[in-house]
Amino acid sequence: LAYITDRDGVGIDGFQAGAIRASARYIWNSIHSKGMAPATWSQASIDAVQYYRTHMYDAHPDLHLCEGDWKVDLLAVDEFPGWIRSRRVLKAAVKQEDSGDKPVSASGPAGSKRNNENDEDTATSNKKPK
Repeated sequence: LAYITDRDGVGIDGFQAGAIRASARYIWNSIHSKGMAPATWSQASIDAVQYYRTHMYDAHPDLHLCEGDWKVDLLAVDEFPGWIRSRRVLKAAVKQEDSGDKPVSASGPAGSKRNNENDEDTATSNKKPK
């Protein structure tokens, strides 16, 4: 977020950048809960964009130090894809959990470190006898 500066032209630090990103995520969560979240930011309705801009400017007035809202809009273009991707992953995980399906990999259930004793290929132990 090197393009975001304060009134004196000094770039923001990492903590400020994190706070700005967090505000954007909270606002997008609110937009999502209102049923206005687009699939991509370029598809956002004018109502969603105005809601986002207004709340971002309220939380971080220095974002308004530009012509044509380009700073806050560039932030959305840069950060929204990661936010929406995480929502899709979360939604897919919840949907999979609700259906009772468990993710399965070639070596067994996801996250499993133990061999499945019912699997013929893994029934024999790789340990050496004592």
